[in-house]
Amino acid sequence: MEASGIRARGIIDISSSVRNGKSVRNQVHESGALRVRFPHEDVPGLGAVVVNTGGGMTGGDDFSIRAKAGPGSVLTVTTSAAEKIYRSIGPPANVHVCLEATERSSLAWLPQEAIVFDGARIKRRYDISMACDSALLVCDINCVGRAAMGETVGNLKLQDQWRIRIGGQLCYADFTRIDGHATNILQRATIADGAASFATLIYAGPEAEAACVYLRALVAASSQVQAGAGLFNGICVARFVSSELSQLREFICRATQGIYGAGMPRSWAT
Repeated sequence: MEASGIRARGIIDISSSVRNGKSVRNQVHESGALRVRFPHEDVPGLGAVVVNTGGGMTGGDDFSIRAKAGPGSVLTVTTSAAEKIYRSIGPPANVHVCLEATERSSLAWLPQEAIVFDGARIKRRYDISMACDSALLVCDINCVGRAAMGETVGNLKLQDQWRIRIGGQLCYADFTRIDGHATNILQRATIADGAASFATLIYAGPEAEAACVYLRALVAASSQVQAGAGLFNGICVARFVSSELSQLREFICRATQGIYGAGMPRSWAT
């Protein structure tokens, strides 16, 4: 059997609305290798957990996740576990995340980290649209190999594309690529200075400037990570690198607590 005939596909399409003053599920669609559950999470609004039943991703897999916070609702989406990106002998794994925060809504996309292994190929696209009076929090964590096991990643092709539109206007665009010997690339002082774990935290909303000030103060008081935060068209964007994934996770949890006013979903503790 050809490799292309056994690849995984998965689609999640969910939305929230307000009913009797509470954020509840509205549309829920799932197919293929992806499932979504709605446990009683201690998070703002409606909590959703995306589950990859395949236990990881490899070349040729194709996943699509769409989450929409309906007018006035609050939606928090996470994943059940760290996502593992395995070696590919052909095409990349493709992930498309589409987030939409409508008027007066709040949407948080807080997946656990992605661990990429030697030979992995991954293309991810994030398309985000917001109403002018909505709020958005996005967390993205990556770990190149498993440092605790002395792993190096000598061959990696990783591409991330970000687009954020507010009120229909493109306000933020970013593209990240690692192509080659990832461990050596991350050794460069101008890239990660030897750190194998890196993350991006994005907050867009009425408190973006305050979030940027908070993150800068948090970084200044910490020796766990190296980081920087800036404000771009009313969007707070922070980058973090750390030699220890556990320290990076802990720092991201503290940062999210301060910005979001709530801890990470319970799945982060498993």
